[in-house]
Parts: sequence; C-alpha cells; structure tokens
Amino acid sequence: MIDWPLVLIALFGLGVALFIVYCIGVFIFAKPKGDPVEPVQIDTVDLMMFHDTDRN
Repeated sequence: MIDWPLVLIALFGLGVALFIVYCIGVFIFAKPKGDPVEPVQIDTVDLMMFHDTDRN
C-alpha cells in the first residue's frame, strides 16, 4: 500500500529544494548587463507629500 501523504510531502519537498537550488544558481551565475546606475539625489521637497499635517 502506498502512503500518499508521504509521497505528496516528498514531492513538495523536492520542488522546494529544486527552487532553492535554482535561486542559488541565479545568484551565482547572473551577470549584470549595462552601465552601473548612479544613486538618485532625494531633496526635501520630494518628501513633502509624505509630510503628516494632521498632528495637533
């Protein structure tokens, strides 16, 4: 008799393990293309829309 819950859990675990191996492979072998991006300067005026005006 086949233990179906064990088979399903083993397949799920194998899928998770393959996904983790794939992610590690992407981290190791991915090469950035193009020029490096310079950081953006954020001015105080750009942050005014986040200012909370409802305080007492």
